[in-house]
Amino acid sequence: MTIKQIEIKDFWRKFNIKWKLNPDVNILTGINGAGKSTLLDLIACIIIGSRLPKSMLEKASMIKIKFDEDEATIVNINFNDSYLNLTKKAQEDEIFKELQEDVEDDFVNTSRKSRLNSLMLNASISYVTTKTKGKIPAKEFLSNLNIDVISTFDEPLSYIEDKTKWDSLHEEGVWSSLDKELHELQEQYSYYVGNLANTIEKMVLSGVQPKIEDLSNLYAPKNLFIKIINELFYSTGKVIDTNKSKLSFKIIEDNITISIYELSSGEKQMLYILWKVLLQNQEPYILFLDEPEISLHVDWQELLIEKIRLLNPNCQVLIATHAPSVLLDGWQPFVTNIDDIKFRAQKK
Repeated sequence: MTIKQIEIKDFWRKFNIKWKLNPDVNILTGINGAGKSTLLDLIACIIIGSRLPKSMLEKASMIKIKFDEDEATIVNINFNDSYLNLTKKAQEDEIFKELQEDVEDDFVNTSRKSRLNSLMLNASISYVTTKTKGKIPAKEFLSNLNIDVISTFDEPLSYIEDKTKWDSLHEEGVWSSLDKELHELQEQYSYYVGNLANTIEKMVLSGVQPKIEDLSNLYAPKNLFIKIINELFYSTGKVIDTNKSKLSFKIIEDNITISIYELSSGEKQMLYILWKVLLQNQEPYILFLDEPEISLHVDWQELLIEKIRLLNPNCQVLIATHAPSVLLDGWQPFVTNIDDIKFRAQKK
């Protein structure tokens, strides 16, 4: 399932947006401060099923996301007004009635409920309509969507959890948020490789002798991932060390193995993005990428979309960028400037 169209009302309180999407690649461009990241954040937050944080509730009054299957549409309504006005709207509109009930459920304490009439609210509600089922709960629909959101901004880790846990991670070389993401991908990768072995074992136990062609097809995505990474990293003298159980790298000249945490910032970024895509297992996915060019060499920026599509041709990609190099290599027809989809909202 892919996103077909996005409509937003009162974006930044002054624009309406209508963006028709391609089923494969969508590149959103514009100058810094034009709203690219905000737009992607709003969309991603809604289809992940998260409640919009207060800081984002005021960025739009309504978000409508249309999909290509069963005429499915997610509608998110944000309400920034008094509770008194919400009760008036609830008498006329079933959706606002549901929102009113949600707000009242949050105020379980009777003494707090008595203050409702004097409160200004920042609240939101989402619902989904489909052709075959009509209106359904958003959670039910969203549970069937595969979503990946990749932000490549990196920062040092803070001791916000158990210090012993962080000390253990530091021992492995995990010092930044990107390192932590790579550490989690390492665990998922072990599970992924284990599943490949389990598939072969099940075939043997069921009396089926795997053919070379079967094994080749089974391991093709993993081998393609290794091939792509090796080609990209070869110029820096590194290749994946296939003799190790965990994904690690070998410095060709010195024949020394290094961990993924010893890579350069740009190498970590590229590995993180492509590793994430490999683990999608070529299933239908919607992938959000916010300024993926950060820390990437210009040559890698040009190749990024191509490599993503090679690893998962069933992945719909939404990218926000202002790097001209990302647009090269034939991707210009997939580019939308955010200023071309923003229209001044009429004052009420």
